[in-house]
Amino acid sequence: MGHPKLVIQNLSKTFDKKAVFSSLSLYINQGEFVSIIGPSGCGKTTILNIIAGLEKETAGTVHIDKIPGYMLQKPLLLPWKTTLENVMLGLTLRQVSEKKARQLAYDMLKKFKLSEYANYYPHTLSGGMAQRVALLRTVLFNNQFLLMDEPFGALDALTRLSMQMWLLNLWQTYKSSVLFVTHDIWEAILLSDRIYVLSSSPATIIKEVNIDLSRPRKREFLKDKKVIAIEESLERLLLSIQ
Repeated sequence: MGHPKLVIQNLSKTFDKKAVFSSLSLYINQGEFVSIIGPSGCGKTTILNIIAGLEKETAGTVHIDKIPGYMLQKPLLLPWKTTLENVMLGLTLRQVSEKKARQLAYDMLKKFKLSEYANYYPHTLSGGMAQRVALLRTVLFNNQFLLMDEPFGALDALTRLSMQMWLLNLWQTYKSSVLFVTHDIWEAILLSDRIYVLSSSPATIIKEVNIDLSRPRKREFLKDKKVIAIEESLERLLLSIQ
């Protein structure tokens, strides 16, 4: 891995005098895929919001070399814009000219075999397709560092698996650094190089797990004995802190 893309040191956040998390320290190297898992309400989304500059930390430091692309739980596509126009938004935020943004967005759709949907409006897209469009919009904003907050949580199992494999393909294409929040232990194992496990609130990091398994990851990964062992270990750990 290359130099650190993100370094967080002793990060704390308090709401109305109640600590959400305290003294969190973590890092992400260039090109690394890192996930955060933990109980509901332990501040996973708040961590991403602080990194993205949407919230202010109470204490600690966040070192990041560039504002990341941020993909939320819902695709949040603009209903009056086409697929192409929605993908362009990531470039528009970077003040790229409309002509260039349109060409780059279309090239991106074509590269990932979505160009036939360029003129579709959001209400005509499936949930999985809408998430693909939202992800490409995020990548065009910054394909070097992505924050992702449970982007596949609302999808059915088959669509979710398809999206996970699609994300891995995109990640390998751009060598992106990714910080991914999920409640799904298996999803975290499938996607990640490392996993940070948070305790219940006020959250601290109770474990860092290296996923020392070969890439590229395949669908058959689901049945791998090593994966099952890691999943069971993490499940026991999370159950013990809830």
